[in-house]
Order: sequence, then C-alpha cells, then structure tokens
Amino acid sequence: MLNRLHSFRLLPAVPELPALMIALMVVLGAGLAADLAWAQSESDSDSPDAPADTEDAAAAYALPDGFVARNPEGRIVVEEFLDYYCSFCKVSSPEVDALAAADPDIRLVIRELPILTPQSLPLAQIALAASYQGLYLEVHKAMMTARTVHSPQAALAIVASLGGDPEQILADMNRPEIGQHIRRNLERALAGGIRSTPGFIVQGLPFAGYIGQAQMAQLFDMLKQPESTGADTGN
Repeated sequence: MLNRLHSFRLLPAVPELPALMIALMVVLGAGLAADLAWAQSESDSDSPDAPADTEDAAAAYALPDGFVARNPEGRIVVEEFLDYYCSFCKVSSPEVDALAAADPDIRLVIRELPILTPQSLPLAQIALAASYQGLYLEVHKAMMTARTVHSPQAALAIVASLGGDPEQILADMNRPEIGQHIRRNLERALAGGIRSTPGFIVQGLPFAGYIGQAQMAQLFDMLKQPESTGADTGN
C-alpha cells in the first residue's frame, strides 16, 4: 500500500517541534493545572447535591474528540489539522470539504492546531467556544473562507454575524475543556507525525502540507479499493 502512495509526500514521523508548539503545550499545561486546582477547590466546598450538578455542567461543556464536518459514518477517515492564520489551510480546507461533501465514504474530522502565531490560540479558542452555541462548524468555515481574520475582535465579529453571542464566547473561550481539547489535538498531531499546518492523517497515514485537490481525490479513491487497509485514527 505504501509503495502506491510514494507520490503523495508521506510525512516522516520525526519528533521535532516548532518552538511555538512547545510553548503552546507549556501554556496549556499550566492553564489546565490551575483550572483543575480551582475546580477541585470548588468541589470540596460544594453541598452533597453538587456531584449531579457537576455532571450536568461537564456534559454541557463536553467537546468531541475532533469535530466531524462531513459524513459521520464514512469509512475513510480524514483528519485535518489547521490554523486560522495558515494561508495554505485557507486553500486546502474548502477543497477537502468539497471532496468530502461529494463522497459519503469520506469522514472529515477537523482538528484545531493553533501553532503558527501567538494570535492563533485565541482564534481557535473562539471557534471552539462557538460550539457551545451550536455554531462551531459555521464559525470554522467562515474563518477559513475569510481572506484574513487578523484579530480576536474580527473573529468575534464573525460570531456575531452568524447570530452568536460574542459576550458568551468571551466567557467560554478560556474554559478548561477547550484547553484540554487543543492539547489533545497537539498530542494527536505529534503521535501521527504532524508538525505543521495544514497537515492530514488519512487512515492513519500522515501527509505534509496539502497535496492538491486532484491528488487528494486520487488518494481517497485508492484507499477505497478492497486491498486498502485502514489504521487506527482515534475517532
């Protein structure tokens, strides 16, 4: 199978990280530790009825392991790692979405990987916070197709234009669940050999950058052949 994919630029799994990715993991790790300590202190002071309330709150703010943008039952799993400041992501994302929209076998999973600039993290947090208003995919697509989203304020304006509540986004974007979600994406990227954006894991196979719409379609068709075997994707 791998010999048939030589032209698709498989990404070698080299454990070398951009400095910003390392810094992001440190920041998220520190923030999660503080959030967990605060949550524990709140839990200790709660009444006996608090566990049910805590469970309800956890359910309300749960985030999926990657957002399925297309075809939840598709058997070819495409994990797309992206950053809203990535110009190549803005080219690749609509094209891959179109391929998945046209092929029900393609399950497209979006994974935020905010590693390019210091502003990447708040944009990812805003998009993820929009999920609590049922607007994640709408905000994600709007930010991906916008020529540029130069600041968190611009991202909040997109939320407002889609009928969302920017004030609630500001209240939700620093929730520990969002930090945990982004950290899981970072860990998934590292485990899969992804070190930059855009990055793809297709049936467990990592790809560097974007290989183009025609080659991506060819790859999907190849993976649907009977002799093709998939790998664990974590979804």
